[in-house]
Amino acid sequence: MITYPQLQDLHERIKTGKPVFSTRVQLNALDTIAMICNTGQFGYIELVEEYGSPLTIETINRACAVSSLPIIVKINRQNQESIAQNCITVGASGILFVEATSADDVRHCVNILRPASVGGDGLYGAKGTVFCPLPGAGSLEFPDSFNHLIIAVMIERMGAVDEIEEIVEIEGVSTLVLGATDLSLEMGHSGNTGHVDVQEALAKVAAAVQKSKKGISLRPEMQSFDAVKSYWDQGYRHLSVGMDATTLSAYYRSIAKDISQLSNGEIDHDSLGKPKIEGIYPVA
Repeated sequence: MITYPQLQDLHERIKTGKPVFSTRVQLNALDTIAMICNTGQFGYIELVEEYGSPLTIETINRACAVSSLPIIVKINRQNQESIAQNCITVGASGILFVEATSADDVRHCVNILRPASVGGDGLYGAKGTVFCPLPGAGSLEFPDSFNHLIIAVMIERMGAVDEIEEIVEIEGVSTLVLGATDLSLEMGHSGNTGHVDVQEALAKVAAAVQKSKKGISLRPEMQSFDAVKSYWDQGYRHLSVGMDATTLSAYYRSIAKDISQLSNGEIDHDSLGKPKIEGIYPVA
């Protein structure tokens, strides 16, 4: 569980362009959280709730309680108001909002994590738990503390790309995250993130971030250190490296390929091409 000064420090590092590395966790394993914390090289952990993972408010609470690093949660767009606020209440340090389609959409995301006030648009009430990194609900520091929450927004819809010059100037947004795969899908080039249309859209986002008057970071996502080095050499300092599910999947696929070559066809397969396992299939 982190402290409020830790949250303030992360916000300041992202805001001022200091190096910040994060990694993503999709699987429900507290051991993974502990292993990441023990490396001493990451600034925060992103929990991925969006992809239908087994992450619930209870498991997010447990992860935040165990972690010595700030945790940001990537949430689904449906019911984002209640999910985002509940995540903060149980210990999250910020939210990654997805599928914003306009500047007004992004403003609404910010308001979800801003305190309710007379004449204001904030939607967050005076609620909190011992796990919440913010000062106690009802304290004098509570309203201003929301300014230190990490509010990240995926840019993965053409509506957001079209209004990107306005979005990068919205107060309260800490960082933008490129969603190349979703953009390629919406643009009719599913999976082809290298298509010229997709690359032009991504370049437009990057250019707007660089020209932003208020200052905002752009966080790319990658799996390999070669990609990290490439983005680092381009001047990026806020980077997301790897995801547990992707890393494990790649490992087991690699091992399976090696086993297949070693067995050289000695393992029997059924009519569907799946390996037969002794004790499951009847012996002829």
